[in-house]
Amino acid sequence: KTDDAARIGRAVQRLIDIENYRMMAFIGLQQSREISPPLTKIETQLEEVMRTFSSIELIQDEKETLSVLTDLSAQVELLKARSMNRFRATDAYAEIMQDRLSELRESKIEGCFSLSGFLLRRSVPAFRTCRAAKERILDLSLRISRAA
Repeated sequence: KTDDAARIGRAVQRLIDIENYRMMAFIGLQQSREISPPLTKIETQLEEVMRTFSSIELIQDEKETLSVLTDLSAQVELLKARSMNRFRATDAYAEIMQDRLSELRESKIEGCFSLSGFLLRRSVPAFRTCRAAKERILDLSLRISRAA
């Protein structure tokens, strides 16, 4: 009976861990939603700058373009500073959650979803959204650096 109680206790602790890590991972989703509009604006501005590159003739135009690129770079770096730690934490929490789910060693029950399947189906899109936002910031930063 002591072994059963300990096994049940470990299973309950894993379930609590799974939910805690899942909720911690979801914090990054709000961050990704908040940075999306400024990233879109910066991407649009970068596209406009890139269109004018071929028509730069005067040194003053070149200085203005470089000034705009510097400003865009600063905006992206600020967004990176505000969000990258959260996105990295989201990745880590998602991985821990998936590890904990695999530790449950669930048995299939015909006609029923597994707990891991249920949770992952609802969580993975949020995790992917955060990863996409992180990649978008890094890509935009690189594109601005190359343009400068």
